[in-house]
Amino acid sequence: MGGHAQGQAANALVGADQQAAATVQGAAAQGNQGLQSATTAGQNQVLAAGQQAGQGVTLASVLAQLGVNGATSAGQTGVTGAAQAGQAGLNPYAMAGSGAAQQLAAGLAPGGNLAQQFNGVTFENSPQYQFQLQQGQQALQRQLAASGGIEGGGALKQLNAYSQGVASQAYQQAFNNFQTQQQNAIGNLQNLANAGQAAATSQGNLGLQGASTAANLGLAGSEYSGNVGLGGAEYAGNTGLQANQYASTLGYTSANQQALYGNQAAQYAGNTQMAAGNARAGGIIGKFNNYNNILGSAGDTLDAFGGAYFGAGSKTNGNLGGSLGAIFGV
Repeated sequence: MGGHAQGQAANALVGADQQAAATVQGAAAQGNQGLQSATTAGQNQVLAAGQQAGQGVTLASVLAQLGVNGATSAGQTGVTGAAQAGQAGLNPYAMAGSGAAQQLAAGLAPGGNLAQQFNGVTFENSPQYQFQLQQGQQALQRQLAASGGIEGGGALKQLNAYSQGVASQAYQQAFNNFQTQQQNAIGNLQNLANAGQAAATSQGNLGLQGASTAANLGLAGSEYSGNVGLGGAEYAGNTGLQANQYASTLGYTSANQQALYGNQAAQYAGNTQMAAGNARAGGIIGKFNNYNNILGSAGDTLDAFGGAYFGAGSKTNGNLGGSLGAIFGV
């Protein structure tokens, strides 16, 4: 009965160990599945966050580039407008100078009014000179008439002397006035032409400076815009790379953890199987030990029986039980 109980106990232990191993393996599989699901979800979230961050940086870079381009364009427009306004303000002076230069060139050309020489005949025939001479002669004649010397030769001499004196004096004065008038006209035209030339030069400088400043603004804006785009692309690329690296790390860590769980479950299952085998072997050994005890007891009984009926000389000396046990191999 003891051996049978031991066999049943061993079978029960084997069944419990196998059930425990199956439970552990099922739990490990379920845990690995959950870990894999969590890992996949985490990887998806990391990749999505990296992609979203990259898109956000790219969008910010584009908006910054648009802002830089707009500011550059506005600056260029402002500089160009200021240069044009300055040129427009100088335009009347430039035009006046241009007109003065044309008048000066025409006046100093052969036959021009500024190239003419003083003409004495024209002066003598001028109404102004004739009026001055007539008034002086009439005054002298009245003076001579009052003194009674109008009929003499001296009166004629005095009239001639007066006329020559007036002519000489008036001629010199007219010549000087003519020269001064010509020089003043030429000087005024030259000054106006010089002012116009200066205004035209300033207009050119304003246009050149405005174009140069606008070009520099465009170059600086383009460079800054390019740097912003490059930085945004680099940051977006680094963000994606970091997200991929983190997702890869999650997958690697999860795989290692799943392998660990699988190894632990397999080790536990192996241990339980070994325990079940040991228990089964123990039950078998218990059965044979029980059989040995039964055969030993039967041998002892036969030895006692033989001694009682056949005498002490025929007793098997207690070796029958051992012989039976040897026959069955226990």
